[in-house]
Amino acid sequence: AKVKIKAFDALTNQDVTITLKANEQVQTVNDWKLLPDKKTLTRTFKQNAGGFTVYVKDLVGNTSSITLYVTKIDKTAPSVNRSYSTTQLTNADVKVTLTSNEAMQQISGDWDISNDKLTMTRTYSSNKTETVQVKDIAGNVTPIGIKITNIDKTKPTATVSYTPTTTTNGTVTAKI
Repeated sequence: AKVKIKAFDALTNQDVTITLKANEQVQTVNDWKLLPDKKTLTRTFKQNAGGFTVYVKDLVGNTSSITLYVTKIDKTAPSVNRSYSTTQLTNADVKVTLTSNEAMQQISGDWDISNDKLTMTRTYSSNKTETVQVKDIAGNVTPIGIKITNIDKTKPTATVSYTPTTTTNGTVTAKI
């Protein structure tokens, strides 16, 4: 029997089902489900498994083999560090940097992503509290809280009062 595999090549955070299709009816193979057409074998993988060979026999015992590698399953959320350009009281913008241990998907909005997709930055011009959902390429999510409370761009206002307010040859006190 000749065996073909239905391949997948995208990262996923889901289980992966491998389908083997033979050109004629085959016998049952351990850990594989033989479908009613007796030509199709399937097996679902919950985690990566690489470099194993499947031996498939037709009904009279002729053997064909195929070596499989399951390497595209990623069910681990990214580890993300958050940093601020300053946490001190400032009248300037604050830049937030997110750094991940694996490539991230672009966050919508004003986030800039590096070419290697390991760093994203956003500049905030006013105070803001929000949670952003950082996703790796497979779709695993890590929520990151952003809290900026140190931006003060309001100019102070001053009023001046004088005591006394009438003409005097004495001391005048000015209060600002």
